[in-house]
Amino acid sequence: MAKWSELHPGDRVRMIQGAWIGAEGEVLASGMMAAKSKYNPNPRAEQVWVRFDSPGIGTQHDIYDYQLEKVSAM
Repeated sequence: MAKWSELHPGDRVRMIQGAWIGAEGEVLASGMMAAKSKYNPNPRAEQVWVRFDSPGIGTQHDIYDYQLEKVSAM
């Protein structure tokens, strides 16, 4: 499990929790603030933006740091 402060743009990560377990991708940004909505009234700042290798998943802007493990650093 990686902390958002340890993840930097270009780092390779793997999902360890969530819908796409095992999917790998590249960090685009970390420590991003989530948008407040009725489904997420108290957003956390630890979201990480990831571009996954699988075209079916694509780029996701709602991944939390506890869902990722660092594979390699750039």
